[in-house]
Amino acid sequence: SSSVKSLNTDTIKNDGDKDSLENYYNYVDKNEKSVFKVSPSKIKENLTTSDKIKLLYVSTKLEKEDYKKVQGYLYAKDAEDGVLKALKLLKKDLSEKEYDKVRKVAGRFIDMNLAEELD
Repeated sequence: SSSVKSLNTDTIKNDGDKDSLENYYNYVDKNEKSVFKVSPSKIKENLTTSDKIKLLYVSTKLEKEDYKKVQGYLYAKDAEDGVLKALKLLKKDLSEKEYDKVRKVAGRFIDMNLAEELD
């Protein structure tokens, strides 16, 4: 006869009066990786003047329509999805050298390796 051992790693425990769906979402939140190293709302205030100049310079390399798309993505309700879409478009449209500038600035706020894995 075989014995089956239960592992508790993926088991969701009920937290008293909280319902199990809420527990599940808390579990997912804790275990899901975010591409952000800091809160998305803090990024703008933490950009240096040098960062802004680099990003502005790189933005001049984009077609007007793509610039508008990137801007729209960066103000999307789902910040993470917006950032991933913006990075994907920038990677496609910019030279490697220009994208590298974006990558360096963004890398202070975003896990670029994870972001590029997810796109």
